[in-house]
Amino acid sequence: GAASFTEAAASGSALTDLSRTIAGLVPGNMYEIQVKARGLPAPGEVCLKGLCSPLSLPSEYGLAASGTILYGSVPVWVNTSSPPDVNPPQLFKLFVGTLFEYTARALGIDAGQNITISATGLTDCGARLVDIEVGNPAAATLRFDPDLRDMDKTFYVCFTATDSLGAFSPPRCLRLLVAAPAPMFVSPSPAQQFVATIGCPITVDFTAQDETTAVIPATEASQRGYRLSIGFVSSSAISAYGTVTSFTLPQGSVFSGMDDAFTNPQTRRLTWTPIRGQEAFAYSFCVSVKDSLKVLNTASGELGGIFCVSMTVKRCSYCLRRGDSLHSVAIEWGTNWLDLWAGNSHILNPSIPLSGTPVELGPILMTSVHDSLSGIAVRNGVSSEQILAWNPDLALAVAREGDVQLQQDKEVCVL
Repeated sequence: GAASFTEAAASGSALTDLSRTIAGLVPGNMYEIQVKARGLPAPGEVCLKGLCSPLSLPSEYGLAASGTILYGSVPVWVNTSSPPDVNPPQLFKLFVGTLFEYTARALGIDAGQNITISATGLTDCGARLVDIEVGNPAAATLRFDPDLRDMDKTFYVCFTATDSLGAFSPPRCLRLLVAAPAPMFVSPSPAQQFVATIGCPITVDFTAQDETTAVIPATEASQRGYRLSIGFVSSSAISAYGTVTSFTLPQGSVFSGMDDAFTNPQTRRLTWTPIRGQEAFAYSFCVSVKDSLKVLNTASGELGGIFCVSMTVKRCSYCLRRGDSLHSVAIEWGTNWLDLWAGNSHILNPSIPLSGTPVELGPILMTSVHDSLSGIAVRNGVSSEQILAWNPDLALAVAREGDVQLQQDKEVCVL
């Protein structure tokens, strides 16, 4: 065989590699190699067939440095069924409730050796080695069943193959990422503004999905047990003069599907036909999403952990229903049917207009600095009670406070 060692050059400014040929070495035996140098040699190592051992430095001048080394070959990995030699280690995406198994295999080149495979990093994640086969070749299977405590963590498990003489292979490692739920809404956009009209149905689809922190398709995540459920939280009627929050759906609205029904992805549809009295408010519809592993209960950190969309119901506007005529609408809203017809030139027949046709009921005024409810009523030849009937946001303020202080540059419907 061949032995090599490193010593300091005479000047001390460089290292020198020296090789010597040694005959008669027997594979599988341990050999002590001694190196003598001028002065105390620098730290180095001695190598035989790729197996290296550090040189122990002598304590006195003139003595030899020595290293004990096995003459043989380290176990090698079976590449087709062992972790690849890459850095960082190969990544495996794991899932709560799904058993992960990985079998590593190694063999010894020298005859008569028994190989044993061990692993580090097992206690960190609670994994274990099973089906350990000692021999040549050797095998061992990593078994890991992640639970909720392991979510969103990355574990490193490294295999080592050792023969009966103590020679061991370079380690081969795995990276194990345990996926956590990561639900998110994909529609509608939180910035999207919806506009509704009394009598006209409007629909909004809430769609959420969970690709997990492992970033896999939602359908695959569903197959692995990562599902979600969208649920209604609250609705608020918001105006410049006050807000009313409710934990029930507004009258005239329906939220399709069922709470606690888990799928991935999931879509639930809000269908709403606003009724009179709901105009002039911006409604905030809020929902949340919870995952089937019961880890998260929201897909948005906005607005205190809920996902909301805004839907404004226009004032001074109405959608005709079956059986309506401009005459019947005028009576219901306290105005003149001729004024309605004059302001809606798209309606050709005032007696039998098409169902679903939008009607502008009257002009919308913008308040100025010194406007008051009674002042607007007098200027337009109507009563304060009529203005309150046409503007439910003002009626709410009066009901709460007994009066209303009109804000500047706000809309008021006057028929």
